[in-house]
Amino acid sequence: MKTLRLVCVGLLFPAIFFGSPLVRADFLYTYTGTTFNPLNISGDEYTPSSFVSGSFSVGNALGSSSTLTCGTHISIDCSNVLNSWSFSDSVNHLTSQSSSPDTMYSFSVSTDGLGNISHWDIEAQGKDTFVTLDCAGLHTQCSVSTENDPQDSGSYEGLVNPDDPTSPHFTYMGTTAPRPNSVDPPAQPGVWACEMTGTDTVAAVKKTSSSCETPSVDEPRTLPLLFAAALAAGALARRSRRNWGMRLS
Repeated sequence: MKTLRLVCVGLLFPAIFFGSPLVRADFLYTYTGTTFNPLNISGDEYTPSSFVSGSFSVGNALGSSSTLTCGTHISIDCSNVLNSWSFSDSVNHLTSQSSSPDTMYSFSVSTDGLGNISHWDIEAQGKDTFVTLDCAGLHTQCSVSTENDPQDSGSYEGLVNPDDPTSPHFTYMGTTAPRPNSVDPPAQPGVWACEMTGTDTVAAVKKTSSSCETPSVDEPRTLPLLFAAALAAGALARRSRRNWGMRLS
């Protein structure tokens, strides 16, 4: 029994102190924009409740005062920079899984001294051809954009008469921006949040905040396990000493 207890403790402590290797860690940054200006939308599909939303994931958290840039406008393939991305204007949904290889036209995010995204300029473009199918419905072209100006926008090119395939095309748009030379209220920027998820055999790690560098909401339970292991080891040691003293007497 004494040998068995020592073996159990010996197996427990390496697992607690050294931990299991992290299998996967993704840093997901999520954007939620404000609703479009109801006086600055066109077409039947954009509504006053439409807004831009999206996300992107990377293998490492954005550091403080850093910039991440890619896109076809600077000839940097975003698939080499981002694990994945997805942006929507509530009508069209463009993702890194879209058919067109040049869907992400412009992507640039910068952080402040705390690692929060403070400046951004993102524009995803899609097109529908006989080869690719990126935009919703019968839209031949579409785009989703957001920037910290602030201005979020969505647009698509569709038929003037959706029931007549031969009718001319027209570009429809929704945006948070005020109309030119109007008394519309100024646009308000959306908000970013960051979530880090990872799993190992000791504890699940998950935290949500504006920056993945800030303390997590749900911390790993490694320290409580260390404390419990230390108590268990101490109890086993005391019991072993008592048993050894009884044998001697």
